Amino acid sequence: MSLTLGDETTEVFLSIKGKKDDVDDEMKDFLAYIENSTDTCVQQTSSPLVKAIHKRVTEIKLDKNMELQYMTLLQMQGGI
Repeated sequence: MSLTLGDETTEVFLSIKGKKDDVDDEMKDFLAYIENSTDTCVQQTSSPLVKAIHKRVTEIKLDKNMELQYMTLLQMQGGI
């Protein structure tokens, strides 16, 4: 489903639980990854986009400096 916003942009709504078969395989793999972002999910995909996203997510999770920045951001927003 898409919604024209009247300012030359279009908003697209996607559901990881959608039943229609109206998106390409790469989008299906991406939505599957959003739902289940595990190493196993990535091993089962042929999508270079999903593999690249997962690689970067893994790098960020292992980066202690990034963890500190995230915790600081949460504190500033009152999240913890």
